[in-house]
Amino acid sequence: MGILRAGIFIMNISYLLPFASIPVFVGDKRFFAAESALGLYPAWMYGLSQTFLEFVFLTLVSTVEAAIVIPTVHIVNPTVPAWVNFFSVTSVFIVSGLVGSCMVFCASIWLPTQDLAFLSSSSIVTISLALSGGFLPFTSMPDLPSSIQWLSPIKYSFQALAISELTGTSAEKVIDIGGYNTPPTVTQNLLILWGIFVVLSILSTIGMARVKEIR
Repeated sequence: MGILRAGIFIMNISYLLPFASIPVFVGDKRFFAAESALGLYPAWMYGLSQTFLEFVFLTLVSTVEAAIVIPTVHIVNPTVPAWVNFFSVTSVFIVSGLVGSCMVFCASIWLPTQDLAFLSSSSIVTISLALSGGFLPFTSMPDLPSSIQWLSPIKYSFQALAISELTGTSAEKVIDIGGYNTPPTVTQNLLILWGIFVVLSILSTIGMARVKEIR
């Protein structure tokens, strides 16, 4: 259970840290609007370059985060080689960070003010955390929150981490008891997160294409 408590705390960090970037995202929005007014490049090209830079940055940050968190919090699965454990945890951190960052960026692009972007994205993340299974197992949730758990990206991040660390150990039964087995593998959970990231990226690109410069 210590791994699960540490896992939901780490997911908190992965999804809440991007809020510190809201002023940067809003500044990017103004910059893109000015550049777009001159017709220098299409919105998809700007979005693709931003995604690439974000991916490189988050890969470096997540690698350092994993190198610190794994030994200090002891997020270790003793049944797999150390490099497999490190790769699994780092992968979860990278994809979770991308989804959290893109969620905030999308809100910053579509909403007219920084305050609204913060309010809406923080509300979504808070609800997603409540539905993630990290605070209350899915098998203990009332019917309504249990039925909409599938909309929470943090659910898939938390499940991927839990499955990665508990599978093959004496605590593996916790996965079934808590209902953390849908989807049942780390890869499937990460693929869903990648899907959410792609959808948010497309919405962000559409939003950027609609941005107009305000003088």
